[in-house]
Amino acid sequence: MNPDDFERAFKMAKELKRSGDNVVLEARAYTRTGEERLWTVTLCYISGEDSWDGIPSIYSVGLDVTEDRKKIEALRHQAEKDALTGIYNHAETERQIEKYLMDSPDDMGALFMIDTDNFKQINDTQGHMIGDVVLTEIASGMKKLMRESDVVGRIGGDEFMVFMKNITRPEDAEKKAGELLHLFRHLFESEKSSIKVSCSTGIAIYPRDGDAFKEIYKSADKALYRAKSKGKNNYVIYDGETAEDLEGSGLSSIGTAIDSERHYAEGSDNLARYVFRNLYQTRDFDRTVNMILEIVGKQFDVSRAYIFENTDDGQYGSNTYEWCNEGITSQIGRLKNVNYKECGDYQTLFDENMIFYCRDIHKLKPEHETLFSSQDICSTLQCAFEWDSVFAGFVGFDECTGLRLWTQEEVSTLLLVSQILSMFLIQNKRNKAGKQETESGLLS
Repeated sequence: MNPDDFERAFKMAKELKRSGDNVVLEARAYTRTGEERLWTVTLCYISGEDSWDGIPSIYSVGLDVTEDRKKIEALRHQAEKDALTGIYNHAETERQIEKYLMDSPDDMGALFMIDTDNFKQINDTQGHMIGDVVLTEIASGMKKLMRESDVVGRIGGDEFMVFMKNITRPEDAEKKAGELLHLFRHLFESEKSSIKVSCSTGIAIYPRDGDAFKEIYKSADKALYRAKSKGKNNYVIYDGETAEDLEGSGLSSIGTAIDSERHYAEGSDNLARYVFRNLYQTRDFDRTVNMILEIVGKQFDVSRAYIFENTDDGQYGSNTYEWCNEGITSQIGRLKNVNYKECGDYQTLFDENMIFYCRDIHKLKPEHETLFSSQDICSTLQCAFEWDSVFAGFVGFDECTGLRLWTQEEVSTLLLVSQILSMFLIQNKRNKAGKQETESGLLS
């Protein structure tokens, strides 16, 4: 048992003889391998008269509740956090702010209403996957820029709310607003194909602009409306003039549909038809696959295009085909019989659509970041395929020269090309297996 919990349990047990009561406590206990588990322990005092052997004793019954607590914690996290960005969702954002106002009525705070400028245009021109990346990067940037004690939440499709706690003067909020605008404007400057992102912000000061959440929310929302009407990409702090100009104006569209919930569209183009026709007609499968990787790699200007094929059980994979752009180091020679379990359970990186898209590998788990860094990868897009419901491999496209945003059109085309390639790869694998069985039968 954890020493601190043992001391607490010992003190409780000493009291049982005097009180005659039972007591229930939670304690951390360790297995022989050193794993910490959480137990609910019941202690019960039995006198000598009632004991079977005549010896006064304390009996304990323990129940391991570790897994139950993990499930509860996961459900709590799911209930509080936005699925796309990982910051607080609308309901939890409001709850956190209201709790602070109740607990600290005399402290000054600032409520920021933040709206992504022209987000529909980003979705329409770049695709919803890029739109999701933009929202995720905005959320991540705000989280880093604000203090850990501040509240950062996503309250609508492209709208965010931030509450800055315990400020000393309104100028503190104004300074932070300038830092946020600078962050938004420079989010994607280092991209290979950069996109412009800006946000408009409305700010209300608590308790000056309202002594309850709904009041400061309305004030901040009116300030946001003013910021957008002044040309966007700026911030406005609520004041009396703002209130008079916007009297009767509607509030922002909180609660709009989350864009990430929309389904991605897949389109067919000439490249996909070209890939299919060549694979269907080829008499030299390996040569054709290498040619296709080169054509696709050059058309989309990636650093590396490659294929991994797995063992029948899906536990090991080998880089079987590869094309590298000029100046990019080949990896095919060193990536043979890779154990996926040793790579941090690699299969879990792929979503339900069998896609793994990572714009910045430094945001992955340490074991995955190390794996990609060792191959000089900055951004990657990988499309997995299955054979008989087993993870059979993937087609990958790496960017090694810097961070990269793939557009929705690029992702859809690469996904379709990967699906065509995987279909013929599986068929080629079946043909080889059938040929080996035939040869084995002839030999026997």
